[in-house]
Amino acid sequence: MLLEIAPNPFSRTCVVSVNKALSSSCTFTLVDAHGRIRSTWKGNGGSRFELNRAELSAGLYLLRLEENGRAIGTVRLVAK
Repeated sequence: MLLEIAPNPFSRTCVVSVNKALSSSCTFTLVDAHGRIRSTWKGNGGSRFELNRAELSAGLYLLRLEENGRAIGTVRLVAK
């Protein structure tokens, strides 16, 4: 599974792109540098979505993608 983030680093929003449409059995988990889960959401049937920085502090994050409980991709992103 190919996950891409643009722009990265980002200050307000970034676009997350995946190389296939994601069903609701896919789950994204955003984890901060201390291992705390900051957000979780389900796939929406598309292959792109916008991630809004909102309440995220500046720093390093990991975005994990799981399908049916199995990890299928992880990407680093930087909020500045």
